[in-house]
Amino acid sequence: MSSKYLYGTVGVLDRGADFHQEEWESQVKKIVARKGPMTALMDSMGKESTQSRIFHWPEMDAYTGFGEVSDVYTEPTLSSAYASGGVDGQALYFKVDPNVARQIVRNQQFTVWSEATGEYRRLLCTNVEVHDATTASIAGILRQNDTGNLLAATDLHVMIGSTAMTEASKLPDPIGVEPTFFKNIAQKHAASWSASEEEIKEKEVINPNWSDRQRLECLERFQANKERAFLFGKYREGIGDNGKQQNETDGILTVVEEKMPEHVWNFSTDNDAAVSGKTFLQAFLPYFQERYEELCRYGEAEEKIALVSGKAVVRLNQLFASYMSYQVSEPATVFGIRCYRVITPHQPLLLIEHPLLTQFAPAQTTMFIYERHLLNERELIPLKFVPHKELDTPSSGFDYVAAIKEGNEQTSGLKYNNLKAMGIFRGVGLDNVN
Repeated sequence: MSSKYLYGTVGVLDRGADFHQEEWESQVKKIVARKGPMTALMDSMGKESTQSRIFHWPEMDAYTGFGEVSDVYTEPTLSSAYASGGVDGQALYFKVDPNVARQIVRNQQFTVWSEATGEYRRLLCTNVEVHDATTASIAGILRQNDTGNLLAATDLHVMIGSTAMTEASKLPDPIGVEPTFFKNIAQKHAASWSASEEEIKEKEVINPNWSDRQRLECLERFQANKERAFLFGKYREGIGDNGKQQNETDGILTVVEEKMPEHVWNFSTDNDAAVSGKTFLQAFLPYFQERYEELCRYGEAEEKIALVSGKAVVRLNQLFASYMSYQVSEPATVFGIRCYRVITPHQPLLLIEHPLLTQFAPAQTTMFIYERHLLNERELIPLKFVPHKELDTPSSGFDYVAAIKEGNEQTSGLKYNNLKAMGIFRGVGLDNVN
């Protein structure tokens, strides 16, 4: 008797759930921040070495011959304020900052003017006196009548002119200006990854390059965190839990806020009558133009860089599109970073959308303007890879652990120059609330 067989497919209920091996892709899709890199600031910076944790550098302002006048007096003791009636030949005393007083000597001409009216009065210096660390005075003889009592105004400035020496006289007193020293500190940056031997063995069945990917992601995380330190860090010298030094480097936004506060502007809260109560599109451009011109007075490069958030880029594009004096180019790549180039009446401005400013809510309306060669990373210990070591000998002082731990280390800090060429705009994209 012959056997009969039925040929066909096997139903799903005819086999166990683990009958067929499931598929696991080895390629990992990584979600990255849109447009600019997380290290946009560091990518635009130079790099120098240092031999010390704390590093100092001198900087000297160019001679300007300008300054502000705090008050005007009729007595050398600065006790009787000037009110009116100044005539040609009368002696007056101008209270100024010591740094201004150090730029002028006896027999030197100077001009005092009002910022509001643009009117000015001419004088000749007869004496200069530094009273203390914050106060100095310039004694001067009026070379004209103070018609209208201009010198009683509260918005006075001084411009220093040439000397008017008598014939056969000696050279005037020398003027000496000392440089200003700045300092920062090198911070030890580090990041690591770790996995047990069993975990590594299992995951490399699916992806043989799993460990290499962990090393790469560790390095990327290390660089992104260091970028945050260079932007928002606050200077600190300290001792850590192990009794060793634990230092924190000053970030550039902190530096500008503390050392150049006159270059930090907030459009949304400014009390300036020109912007009070107005929308961003109505009033920000003239507000920006006036202050950006101040930054360009001290510019050293052909163009400036502006780090902004994605929200700010949208609003700035809307703003610039409505003004013919500003041209925004199509996105381009400059030193490896995607950006917009804004052609202004002054230095061109590269707008770089920084993911960190986009993600960090307090910075979403911030625009930081600088020039790339003015910032440098100072390295005490260069970036290095710290490989795994099996610490399994009693002399090591550690217990053996069946796991891998690797990472990256670097000791470095931020050096900055010419803060006058940098500035921070806040409230970018917001309306004025005053």
